[in-house]
Amino acid sequence: MYAWLVYLFSILTLMPLFEWIHGSLNHAVLQWCWDHVGMPLLRAVLMVIFIVIADPVLFGFSDAPALSSLLAADDMRIHYLINVLFVLTLLFPLIPVIGRCYEFILPAQGMAASLLLFSWVAEARALVDVRYWPGLDTLGYLLVIAFVTHWLAVLVARRLGQMLDTEFNVLGSGELISRGIVLFMQSPSILIFSLALGKQLG
Repeated sequence: MYAWLVYLFSILTLMPLFEWIHGSLNHAVLQWCWDHVGMPLLRAVLMVIFIVIADPVLFGFSDAPALSSLLAADDMRIHYLINVLFVLTLLFPLIPVIGRCYEFILPAQGMAASLLLFSWVAEARALVDVRYWPGLDTLGYLLVIAFVTHWLAVLVARRLGQMLDTEFNVLGSGELISRGIVLFMQSPSILIFSLALGKQLG
């Protein structure tokens, strides 16, 4: 619960700032760079923050090394983690068929981050016989959760945006808050995947 509250506060604080930065850039090239480079990078950082503060709930057991200590064990790990999430965001749209589905980008980032952290946990516990595939049933469940939560987030953002537009006589509130609501509502899919991995070590 603490992790979600911090994550929600970060989203509510930073997402309007990100949108304001986009609007303050008066050049199409700069706006494109911000949308396709700056925003993905910052979302990757938010993802890492959520995952770290979700410890030890992330993998479902309390006797594992703290994720903060695992990241601190090697100065390059945090950079590697953020870079992987960033590159994944850039390359995801190039994947045939599924790359067009925006609702799967955040879960894909979360799964990649969980896999990396899980490999470091297994290494720290000197475990060799571990699997990094949670099973088709878990994957199918995650795809359904990702789709449903994304659809609900867009619906909530649209309704809430209409209310804000009417109340404050403005336009575009729904689009402003939609990204933040999607980030928050899709976070359970990350925990589901991580818990499926952590069952091996429980």
